[in-house]
Amino acid sequence: LSGGLGETLQEVSKHGPSRIDYVELDPNLTGVAKHLGLIPESDSLSVMNADGRAYVKHSAGPYDAMVIDLPDPDTFQLNRFYTREFFGMAKARLSEGGVLSFSVAYSPNYLSPLQKQKLSILHETAKEAFENVMILPGERAHFLCRDGDLVWDIPARLIAKSIPTRYVEGFYYGNVTPERVERIMGHLDPEAEANRDFEPRIMRIVLQEWFMQHGTSPNVFLAVLCGLTVFYLLFIRKEEYVLFSTGLVTMGVQMLILFTFQVLYGYIYLKVGAIVTAFLMGLLPGAILGSVRKHRVLDHLLFAEAAMVGLLLVFYAWIVFFEGRAHPAAFLAYGFGFSFFCGYQFPLAAAVIGEEESPAAGCLAADLAGAAVGTVMTGTLLIPLFGIRTAIIFLILIKISSNMLVLFTKGRSIP
Repeated sequence: LSGGLGETLQEVSKHGPSRIDYVELDPNLTGVAKHLGLIPESDSLSVMNADGRAYVKHSAGPYDAMVIDLPDPDTFQLNRFYTREFFGMAKARLSEGGVLSFSVAYSPNYLSPLQKQKLSILHETAKEAFENVMILPGERAHFLCRDGDLVWDIPARLIAKSIPTRYVEGFYYGNVTPERVERIMGHLDPEAEANRDFEPRIMRIVLQEWFMQHGTSPNVFLAVLCGLTVFYLLFIRKEEYVLFSTGLVTMGVQMLILFTFQVLYGYIYLKVGAIVTAFLMGLLPGAILGSVRKHRVLDHLLFAEAAMVGLLLVFYAWIVFFEGRAHPAAFLAYGFGFSFFCGYQFPLAAAVIGEEESPAAGCLAADLAGAAVGTVMTGTLLIPLFGIRTAIIFLILIKISSNMLVLFTKGRSIP
């Protein structure tokens, strides 16, 4: 999976495999590489231009070895190749005794607490799919995963098979020794939680490392964000809080949709425009319908509130029980439906406040402020730190609070 433009393909070819499938997402990249001679011509080599995860899920297999030659899981796009779900897919495509290999960057001479957590999470995640997982220390930490036995003395195996190498024969024993293997394995936490598609615990480590590099922590950022939000909420009307919560939840749901779609399909940039457009398209018909509601305004406002909570509960149930399996069109339909109720609420909240109060500016400001907070809270903090389920629960609680506020306000007389 990826990495074939370096020396990986040449090294694999030394073993004389009957078949090599090289999977690379970008067809333009492999096309130029072939033109420049970076991909060797071979009857046993097949270049597959597809999303690596989708290919593993649907390929026929079986494979004797699978090499994941991807960068570290420091983005949501890459994290999906280092989860329990993906390792399960990979194992299903391996032959009996087949080996899965991947590597991540680390400091050979000193493991920081966050690096220990990252290696522990990856180790325990792989252990849920494979019986044996070994980490070989070198310039990178190389993971070998297999149901059968694993041996650290790879040079001896290569010599027995008369396979020539340069790095392994000359430098391998300087980096990989029984003592170093035992030491790195001794740093692992057996209680570490597995990395999952919708609970990206590796992303939490990446976020903490990013803050640490800049001399701060996510806790400080979260405290400042919460403080500014509370300060703003002290000066707005109760009805404006309803719109604030709606903006927050709508943008939070949009972040959830984008993240979930990326996990399942990978090619987020190809569909992101359609998903954002679907969210925007629902606003106008919702606002038009809401503007014609002249009677029992609070009842209609409460209905919109309840509909949003219901849609969030549907999203949560879909994640828990169906693990996000859905046709891509379902994401567009869900985004349109959710934004419809967002647009539906705006004229209703303005009607509750009354024209004499000039609500337009305050309502719009509340909606935009909520959207900003929802984007940052959900996309930057909640999903990486706590997972998608916790993010959905947070959004449900925000909407329940505005529901309660509408119920409390029903005692007022509406002009």
